[in-house]
Amino acid sequence: MKIIVIGAGIGGLFAGIALRDAGFDVIVYERCPEPQPGGAGLTLWANALKLFRHYGMLDDILAHAGTFEHSEFRTAAGRTLVRVALADLVEQFGLPTVCVGRNVVSDVLLDRFGHENVVWATEMVRAEQDGDTVYAEFSDGQRISADVLIGADGIHSAVRPSVCPGSAPQYDGQTVWRGVTDVDSLPATAFVSFGRGSRAGWSPMGDGRVYWFGARFQPPGTPDRFGSMKADALAEFGDWGDPLGRIISATPEDAISRTDIYAVPRLPTWSSGRIALLGDAAHAMAPHIAQGACLAVEDATVLALRLADGPTPEEALRRYSDERQPRAEELRDEADRIGRPAAMRGPVSSRLRNAVLALTPGRMLLAGFAKPAAFEIV
Repeated sequence: MKIIVIGAGIGGLFAGIALRDAGFDVIVYERCPEPQPGGAGLTLWANALKLFRHYGMLDDILAHAGTFEHSEFRTAAGRTLVRVALADLVEQFGLPTVCVGRNVVSDVLLDRFGHENVVWATEMVRAEQDGDTVYAEFSDGQRISADVLIGADGIHSAVRPSVCPGSAPQYDGQTVWRGVTDVDSLPATAFVSFGRGSRAGWSPMGDGRVYWFGARFQPPGTPDRFGSMKADALAEFGDWGDPLGRIISATPEDAISRTDIYAVPRLPTWSSGRIALLGDAAHAMAPHIAQGACLAVEDATVLALRLADGPTPEEALRRYSDERQPRAEELRDEADRIGRPAAMRGPVSSRLRNAVLALTPGRMLLAGFAKPAAFEIV
């Protein structure tokens, strides 16, 4: 069976690996001319690391990842609200929680899948199907046929309209600055701080580097107020307690990105005939629980397993959609629930949020971390 995957991101490359290991003929098409350097940090929980281990890539990931021993929540002034030890998660799953560069994960996946199996600089503009054949039409005029087509092309997917017309992404209400830099001697802790209508955090990501983010709830397209992304990030988050300001200051301007966050609306299905969606193309959501990459890896694995099960591609993709949608929507609900307190702007509501978080038992937060990480596929 010939399968086309659109998109060479984390989900698309992982799908290529899982599908090929299941015995399928797979080729991935990517609109970018080459693998993209740099990129922000990704949090990988045990649910994803299990699958990297299953496909023989875990050691390569862990060799360049930063491990979390604690998770700590703070006020914008730097006061600790609650600190959670993550040792119980390691004991429960036999795997850590890590932050690793997106480019590191991409390199590991490309080495496993094979650079020669990705067609670069090829942008798909339309997906169609006729009976047992699917067609991908590209901007250069090519029209490629296959038995199955998988859309792993992100939030602005060109494949999604062929599965669910009228499913354009919707603004989530926040703008996020992200950066990566070198900072010595940071603890093995993932930090998140809350302000009024804003939040920020940082995590060690291996190889002596740190990933940071800052989010502000504001209208989409709000221009930089201070002339550059770095100046704006420093103005918003630079005085949020050491070391956040120091981390942002140490970040080169060209290592900072700024993104308005959009989410894909809840879709009635992820498949139509012999075309299916995975990852952000199917369920892009707010990043409050740091499970986006993990879900894409899960999707790719289940997709390959169901296609291997048969009996027909159409039925296999229906079963994949039926199996994966409840999982993704449960985590979307959790992300939305966690995001609401982060959006609080008023002085009273912000203080109340901080007081409630300070009184929350660490074991309750740990149970919240463990629930999505406990998910089992293989």
